[in-house]
Amino acid sequence: MKDYGLILQIESGDSQQLTGLIINEQKLDSDKTFKAGESKVNCVVLDIDHEKKIVDCSERLYAVEESKKVPRK
Repeated sequence: MKDYGLILQIESGDSQQLTGLIINEQKLDSDKTFKAGESKVNCVVLDIDHEKKIVDCSERLYAVEESKKVPRK
């Protein structure tokens, strides 16, 4: 956790190490506690900078997409 958001370590299938970033405006709960190596985050990828190996992510958009999947009666 940083003042500006959450920094993530993203595992890639081809053993590349990527860094993820969820800025505060894209987080669901700013009071949530994360533990390095133990926490998993569900999010949507917004952008990928292949040269810098940085992935911009959003928890908010993930939640919106998941809410659309709930069957309505």
